[in-house]
Amino acid sequence: MSSLTTKVLAAFVLVVVIAWAGGTYLQYGLDRTPAGTSSASAEASTSGSSSSVVTSAGGGPSASWLPDNPALVGNSSKIDTPPDYGALANFTLSVINGDRASAGLAPVALSSVPSGQQHADSMAYFGYFSHWDNQGYKPYMRYTLLGGTGSVSENAALNYCTTSPPDTKHPAAAPCSLQSVENAINGSEWMMMNNDSTCCNNGHRANILDPLHDRVSVGVAYNSTTVYLVEDFENSYIGSESLQVSSGVVTFQGAVLPYQKGWMERPSGAEISVFYDPTPSGISVSDLNLLASCVQYNELSEPASCQYQGAYNPGAQIFTIFPPCPPQDGCSGAANYTYAQAWQLNFNTGQFDIVFPIAVLEAAHGNGVYTFYLWPSESTPDPITSVSVFVTGQ
Repeated sequence: MSSLTTKVLAAFVLVVVIAWAGGTYLQYGLDRTPAGTSSASAEASTSGSSSSVVTSAGGGPSASWLPDNPALVGNSSKIDTPPDYGALANFTLSVINGDRASAGLAPVALSSVPSGQQHADSMAYFGYFSHWDNQGYKPYMRYTLLGGTGSVSENAALNYCTTSPPDTKHPAAAPCSLQSVENAINGSEWMMMNNDSTCCNNGHRANILDPLHDRVSVGVAYNSTTVYLVEDFENSYIGSESLQVSSGVVTFQGAVLPYQKGWMERPSGAEISVFYDPTPSGISVSDLNLLASCVQYNELSEPASCQYQGAYNPGAQIFTIFPPCPPQDGCSGAANYTYAQAWQLNFNTGQFDIVFPIAVLEAAHGNGVYTFYLWPSESTPDPITSVSVFVTGQ
């Protein structure tokens, strides 16, 4: 059985209203150096930064290009981009792909899902730094709300505008311009690739160099001094996706594009893991910002008081769905797993049609966020979906 919790911790780190048994379901780096020290960079793809850094970074009012509150309402957000976003996004992509090429990996393409920019806007507008946002959403929740149908793994970084080379030991802050913002992006990427072991067990580096990633949603937001960078790496292999829930039964349809031999077949170990999060609620900016007392901890082993300043996880695994069991095998379900009622696959087109019951989850957990991770084979290192369903009205 695949272990998503381990993978997510190591890596960082469609709004459809549907009825479900009486409930309403809305589907939809780094160097943690406090301000004032010798480093101009305070990044985190598992979240982190000095509270004084973030406070001085300001928010929307200090950035004329960022006038709109970027909070998510349903599946939409008022997403702004800096006037030079195209150049900055392509620069970020070139740096990422340069690192991937050095490891012999295929390049990633820019994603059309705006989750990276929405989160960068949110951090800059409200003045915080975390994988969580002030609405209580995690990266995979925002990704689904904004139309993502693959799976997502987030890197996030905060840096100062600088003209210093990325590997400078004591970089100097500079006024923000296209060049100094690009230098900040380059510096953040360099830190994630080359100075990530102490804080994050090289999780950001592993995320950049994940062979299965094929796209990245780039977010860049800055004001007069500070640059927020978000890299939402995607495994985008699902097309024409549809997920519906009715009377405690899920119907999940789509196509694996391009179809890879062995994917989605029972002998290969294909499965769907279901993870649960409580219903998100607002988080104060002071709780999202890195406290001085949290700097000492590795992002993967922080106390509860630093919970929003380190690696995020996929929630709690509550269920696993396997392809139908052959009648002769005499399989039966259990409290934490079951077998799909249908698991049809077209080997020529990659089209799949999966039906499975989850009424037991509704009864046991009620309201919250249920995220479905599809593992196409046991040997696949990552899932290819992270589809979140928001459950309310229980």
